[in-house]
Amino acid sequence: MVRMARKQLGLASDATTMIGDTMETDILGGVQMGYRTILVLSGVTCRDDLRQFAFRPDLIVESVADLCGSPSLLGNLAA
Repeated sequence: MVRMARKQLGLASDATTMIGDTMETDILGGVQMGYRTILVLSGVTCRDDLRQFAFRPDLIVESVADLCGSPSLLGNLAA
């Protein structure tokens, strides 16, 4: 599903960012697809859960609102 959405948007994998609140689905899927990933802690996964995973998101934020109007925060994802 995420691959199809990326293709529909005409994006390259390295220009795609997956934002999600669940490590087991959203972030794992993004990592497997080669996308940059942002974990939002306002949902399912909490910071303490991260130690149980061998993979990590590229960025962790408290809320999607933290991404709005924050070019410096998003700059942390630059390749």
